[in-house]
Amino acid sequence: MKKRTMNELRQTKEYKLDRLEKAHKIPEEIKNIQTDLNGDHGESITEVTLEDQIQEIAAIVAPTINDVIFNEIIEVMDNYDELNWGYFVQDDAPTALLDACFDHKTEIHYEIFQLVLQKLK
Repeated sequence: MKKRTMNELRQTKEYKLDRLEKAHKIPEEIKNIQTDLNGDHGESITEVTLEDQIQEIAAIVAPTINDVIFNEIIEVMDNYDELNWGYFVQDDAPTALLDACFDHKTEIHYEIFQLVLQKLK
C-alpha cells in the first residue's frame, strides 16, 4: 500500500473521519479514572462518563445563558419607546394603569425571548 502524504490524506474523507474518531476517543488512562462517591470506604465506586460531564456542564451553563438573553432583551427594549408604555405614565398614576404598562412590557419581553430561543436552535 502506497504511503500517502499529509496533503493527500487531508483530501480524503477517511482522514476526516479518523480525526473525528481520534478527537472523541477517550484515552484508556482517563477511562480508568473512577470517582469514589463514598470517600475512602471503597464501597461504591461510580465511573463518571463523558456524557455525564457534558450534561452537567450544559445544566450549569443553560441558566446563565438564559439570564444573559433575558437581560439583553430588557436593555435593547429600552431603545423602543413604543414598547415601554411606562415611559409615558407618571409614577403617581393609578396602580391599575402602572400594572397594565408593566404587563404589556412583560408580554412583549416573553414573545421576544421565545423568538430568540427559536432562532438559536
